[in-house]
Amino acid sequence: MVIARVQVEWGGLPSSPGLSQFFADFGGTAPTPAQVSDLTEAVSIFFDGIKTLFPTDLSLSISDEAAVINPANGAVSEFVRADSTFGAIAGTSSGSWLAASGTSIVWNTAGIRNGRRVRGRTFLVPVTSLAYDADGNVTTTLRNEIATKAMTMASGFNLAGGDLVIWSRPSSSISADGQVSVVTGASVPPRGNVLTGRRG
Repeated sequence: MVIARVQVEWGGLPSSPGLSQFFADFGGTAPTPAQVSDLTEAVSIFFDGIKTLFPTDLSLSISDEAAVINPANGAVSEFVRADSTFGAIAGTSSGSWLAASGTSIVWNTAGIRNGRRVRGRTFLVPVTSLAYDADGNVTTTLRNEIATKAMTMASGFNLAGGDLVIWSRPSSSISADGQVSVVTGASVPPRGNVLTGRRG
């Protein structure tokens, strides 16, 4: 079994580079170049749809290739290049911002690992002050909008012939107990996040 990984690089900020990663399961097989194009298109549409959250200095670059990974042990077997590419996406918000302050998407699954529900998280950091209400929470309208567009991206993965999945990595470098769980829903917490690393 293998899964595909698509990456988004966050650039243009003092805290750059950052990295977001999305994983797809095509029934355990490697994707075709056309399917990689469909994945990157779904990711591009998602980030383009929320670019009003991000400061104008931010640039999001979506990789034009997917790594093919054995989820059990994390070994990369090949890279599949998309047969079409999508340009970088720039933030459009003029609001003030802090480099480590933003929000996140919580990806829900039905998977269980070590007795706990498997969930994933994609950090959206930084976002500008326009994303918050008077109490300092992410606005309800914005939370619902992000979650809806996140699941639209998941549907784009389905249209490509795959599933958006959360990859639970192997427990050690010599283990082969990695696990894949299909995303079933998405939500955005009301409280913001402070990001201490640039990979997620």
